[in-house]
Amino acid sequence: MHHYQIVIYWNEEEADFAAEIPELSGCIGYGPTHQAALEHVQQLAEDWLAEARAEDRPIPEPQGRLLEEPAKQGRGGRRLERIEKRRRKREQARRARDAGEKS
Repeated sequence: MHHYQIVIYWNEEEADFAAEIPELSGCIGYGPTHQAALEHVQQLAEDWLAEARAEDRPIPEPQGRLLEEPAKQGRGGRRLERIEKRRRKREQARRARDAGEKS
């Protein structure tokens, strides 16, 4: 059994979560929640591996996982922090707006 790292992130273009297995080319699952994206990519990985075995293609070995988050440095790191802060504010505002509409 292979154990691959799965990276889950917010996909701004699709307005949903994406889960990706970097070692398996093109293996990206989407969903409205972390869990849905994770379940989708796990199914895609099973299909990807089965197809590779059927076609006798090489199956990449898992590369492990990141042991620590890379340090944010310089202007780029501060810029990423500002972008993340604005994203969180937009998400909070959207949730507040959605909650107001439901009331």
